[in-house]
Amino acid sequence: MHASDVFEPLNSEDSATLVAWLTARYGLSPSCLADHQLWQRPGAKPIWVTAARFAPPPDFRCETMGIMVMRKMPPAGKLTSTFLQRFGQSAKRNVVRLEGPSLERFIARDPVPVRESVEGYQIVFAGNRVLGAGFAKSGQLRSQLPKAWTAR
Repeated sequence: MHASDVFEPLNSEDSATLVAWLTARYGLSPSCLADHQLWQRPGAKPIWVTAARFAPPPDFRCETMGIMVMRKMPPAGKLTSTFLQRFGQSAKRNVVRLEGPSLERFIARDPVPVRESVEGYQIVFAGNRVLGAGFAKSGQLRSQLPKAWTAR
């Protein structure tokens, strides 16, 4: 276990910063986390999300809780694939939709060509389903999916 294994609700200022970033960067509704609670361990960087009604017992110690949102606060952090699959469906910005050979290349962790104007972390869709994240730079999209999910 870690130095502090007791999760605490994320403070309101950091929660507001995260929601504002999700809205500005990905076009997610400011209410996307309205029925959820954000958590963090004191002194640790990862942010987690659970249903708002979840209330751990006092001094409850655990390694993880709910879904990890990201390992660092925005703008430095990257949203996890699991978080994106649960909450990224309604994204309106920084979205890349892949199909056919491009999708196969992406899953195989090979770079996929994208417009030069596409930069930074993108939410990657296959059809109408969110796969997770990709990182675009210099006209190339690279998979940020967990390595265990690759097709190699």
